[in-house]
Amino acid sequence: MKILAKLKPAFRSLLSRVAKPFREAEITADNVLSFVKTRTFATAFFLLITVLIVMTIALNTKIVQINDSNGLRNVFTLRSNPKMILTMCGIKLNPDDTIGFSGFKDNYGKIKIYRAFPVIVTADQKTQNVYISRGTVGDALKEAGIEVGSNDIVNMSLTKPVSQGLKIQIQRVTFKVVKQNQVIKCNLAQQQTPLLNKGSTKVIDPGANGQYTLTIKLRYVDGTVVNKDVINKVVTKQPKNGVVLVGTNSKTPVSKLDLGGTVLTKTGIPIKYSKCLTGYATAYYAKPGSGTATGRKAAVGNVAVDPKLIPYGSKLYIETADGSFIYGYAVAADTGGFCHNGENVLTDLYFNTRAECCMFGKRIVNIYVLE
Repeated sequence: MKILAKLKPAFRSLLSRVAKPFREAEITADNVLSFVKTRTFATAFFLLITVLIVMTIALNTKIVQINDSNGLRNVFTLRSNPKMILTMCGIKLNPDDTIGFSGFKDNYGKIKIYRAFPVIVTADQKTQNVYISRGTVGDALKEAGIEVGSNDIVNMSLTKPVSQGLKIQIQRVTFKVVKQNQVIKCNLAQQQTPLLNKGSTKVIDPGANGQYTLTIKLRYVDGTVVNKDVINKVVTKQPKNGVVLVGTNSKTPVSKLDLGGTVLTKTGIPIKYSKCLTGYATAYYAKPGSGTATGRKAAVGNVAVDPKLIPYGSKLYIETADGSFIYGYAVAADTGGFCHNGENVLTDLYFNTRAECCMFGKRIVNIYVLE
């Protein structure tokens, strides 16, 4: 265009010279010769311009190879913008399509069209089709507007190239710390007693369960707990063991005292004794380690009596009058409370538990005074 602009004055001058003889209507031999010379020059000049234009077009014409899903095609063009070249060729791009352009080298270039295709993405209980022409799984998720947390699970690598029909699934992973109270079950210690029939039991102290607190880290995958990790355990209440009585009633003496040298008859009474007292017996219990009037420790076999009737230190053998219960050998070691309240009682028998005292109650016994 710049060359043509510079040549405009010359064209005007040439035309003026050619047209002048005709305007003046003076046709002479010189005018004809001048006209022929001018026309020859103009023809040569236009031929030169034409050659220059053709050469310019030839030098600036580009060959472009277009690679579309339909195949390859080559086009000749003076354009440099790839999108304008595609428009010139009537090739339409969808909104999600992309192109790759190599640029021109020696007037040769390549355009590759990447047609968008659907990729299935499932996340947060929703499934959607994402149209993408190229890229990675991460690019597809970005296109879908989905962010992946550091703990989330993706069913494939984020750097994997996408392909048509690819199914991408994201599982959301969250954590929650909770505290749970757990029961520590108490144990029941067994104590044998002849106050119950053999094979029978009686819980006299149920004890108390303890408690510990667990700190648990829960791992959720899409809202479902899949892992529980205990990260701390603290005992907040110690259990208290209880007591259960186990019956052994087979007429086995309760007292395990061995007074030595005492012989019993076949019916279970001493062969030798100084006297036998028959009357009521009650039962009592004292804390372990408690003392008696004689200095002996309160224990099974050390019984309370009226010292005016049965002197301290007397060796005794005690059983119920009907023979259904045998206390066994005993020693008069303490003063019974009945001595001061006027009850018609001969002795208080010591038992290891209050429950046994309650079960014994008040019974008629025979007290054989051995010494």
